[in-house]
Amino acid sequence: MAVYTAEQKLSVINGSPAAVAAHNKRAWLALFAEYNVVEDPVGSCPHVSGIFDHRSGRRGNNALSRFYDSFIAPNIITFDVQHDIVNGNTVVRDLNIEIAMSKRVVVTVPMHLRYRLSEEQGALKISHLAAYWELLPMVKQAFGFGVDSLLTLSNMGLRLLRNMGLSGLWGFVGGLRGVGHNGKVLVQEMFSALNNHDANHLQLLIDRDVGRPCLAGPDGVAISSSHFVLQHPGTFSVGKVISSGYSCSASFNYQDGDRSVAGVMIADCARGSGKITAAHFFVQADQAV
Repeated sequence: MAVYTAEQKLSVINGSPAAVAAHNKRAWLALFAEYNVVEDPVGSCPHVSGIFDHRSGRRGNNALSRFYDSFIAPNIITFDVQHDIVNGNTVVRDLNIEIAMSKRVVVTVPMHLRYRLSEEQGALKISHLAAYWELLPMVKQAFGFGVDSLLTLSNMGLRLLRNMGLSGLWGFVGGLRGVGHNGKVLVQEMFSALNNHDANHLQLLIDRDVGRPCLAGPDGVAISSSHFVLQHPGTFSVGKVISSGYSCSASFNYQDGDRSVAGVMIADCARGSGKITAAHFFVQADQAV
């Protein structure tokens, strides 16, 4: 793979909100690799392209096309980006989005996006998009507009059923399942253990069936709880925390003396215990914490 600058990687990522704002489906689809996975939200059934698609009866990006028709085409979506992190071939975006589902039904969704990039025919493409956001609070917002809500959400349900079938609709609703509020509490407890430099407490938050180090910094190399605590003598302050399926994400700022670094932590949790199986701390590659 050729060497690409952070600006080039961000240019690919920025192509998505530009195409969404313009309702340019062709430009949006062209951002993705031939084989791609979209998890939106994380916890719902992934949309996988590049394999044989049973609904269309052919191989291609039909799943991605249906995703666009279901969730992007009928809405006006505005991106409010707070922070971007470019780390290797991964870009993590900290943002809120505003979704105008109709003239009156408008919701705001706090979100973290994780993009994985790959090279295809000499160009950077998105091979994996994972959107961490909470489905239930969004639905509750959408129900707050009286009759307009009923009409808008009914139309949305019929559109999903038409584009994706009953299995696709059920797969999307699956985003309601996950670690929920307990996951957010777990994340807050993890950062508290880090700030107290308590490796033993930190280890208690990790699923006991994980037989390997599971805390990783920007380089992606996982290390033990004790080593992670030793390498981070500073203080973490936590911003928004999102529970999405069996994953949690959190905006954070790490302060060590005069050095301040903004980042995003993404953790996966076990379905049974609800405890952490992997936690990755993303910051700019040249700002390792």
